[in-house]
Amino acid sequence: MLYYGQLEAEEGMRTVARTGDSHESCPVARAARLLGDVWCLLVLRDLADGLRRFSELQASTGMSPRVLSRRLHEMEREGLLTRRQFAEAPPRVEYALTEKGRATLPLVDALRIYGERWLPLPAGHDGDGSDPGARPTRT
Repeated sequence: MLYYGQLEAEEGMRTVARTGDSHESCPVARAARLLGDVWCLLVLRDLADGLRRFSELQASTGMSPRVLSRRLHEMEREGLLTRRQFAEAPPRVEYALTEKGRATLPLVDALRIYGERWLPLPAGHDGDGSDPGARPTRT
């Protein structure tokens, strides 16, 4: 993995940071560490439309319950979303974005626009939502 401040001569990569700068001081590296996971981005995408239940997030993203549970706990710990559990049988849990989570939505939209323009769908995918990563765009 490349960190901000490193020079990778064999890759021909350059950086504007001084050698020796810690990647901890780079806001891009800190944001990428928090948001750079594909599952995190898909949860953010799905919560952009409002409250969602665990089962809805699982169906939309295609994540296993274990992976989804971990991501949701991490995102809650980081302040990206809130979790609300209702005293019902069966248990009902809803998730919503916080202000910090909503602040990521322009990034998610930028990734969607980039993907639509530069990363064509694989053969056999028509973008009808059958692929968990293919979802109608928000208006």
